[in-house]
Amino acid sequence: VIAGSFKNSHQISAGTIVGSNIFNIFLVAGGAGVIGGGFILSPKEYIFHAPAVLLFSVMLLAIFFFGRRIGRAKGVFLLLCYFAYIALAFLL
Repeated sequence: VIAGSFKNSHQISAGTIVGSNIFNIFLVAGGAGVIGGGFILSPKEYIFHAPAVLLFSVMLLAIFFFGRRIGRAKGVFLLLCYFAYIALAFLL
């Protein structure tokens, strides 16, 4: 990701991030479910984490489709959103 950013291959960086997330969701979560016989999600996952993931995904899709570029201002905004998410996750 960092090498792609330095070489101005931002599409490769974005594709790597999205591909890594898809891989983690399907392989890691699916593998854990198969090996462990399934897992139970707490209400916190349904109420807080799932909507947060959906919101971040919609924000990134909007940036990619309409802006085509994540500049400094958008990057700072996304980092602040992430820090707020992490803070709220530990507080709840």
